[in-house]
Amino acid sequence: MDALRLFWFFEPRMALWGLGLGTFLGAMYGLFVGVFVPPMGLLFGPLLGGGYGAIAGLALGVMEGAVLWAFTLLFHRRSKPGDTSQYLRRAGYVCAGACVLALASFCLSPRSSPPVPCGGRAQGWPNSTYVSSASR
Repeated sequence: MDALRLFWFFEPRMALWGLGLGTFLGAMYGLFVGVFVPPMGLLFGPLLGGGYGAIAGLALGVMEGAVLWAFTLLFHRRSKPGDTSQYLRRAGYVCAGACVLALASFCLSPRSSPPVPCGGRAQGWPNSTYVSSASR
């Protein structure tokens, strides 16, 4: 199995899927949030949400493509050739797990600037519960 050919098979497709899905979901999120801030929220909400969704979806799609490529190489080196249903099931689990880990690391990583999309407040910002070592 040619690893480079397999990489170029998965990577652009997964990146485009991530880009399209991220743009769509971001635009829908921007539309739903924009309903509460009419009339400019209805105009700029889908545009900004779609832009941020495209960036996040593209990054997630590229990461998923790399994970799927590595899993496919490892799976086909260790299994018999005609085991397609087991490959599809395990590839789905691996990609879903990688996506959950990527989103969890994004939500749980400390950042120094708002907004914090997963709830809570950024450290060091007003009204936060963070106490720096200099103020003790």
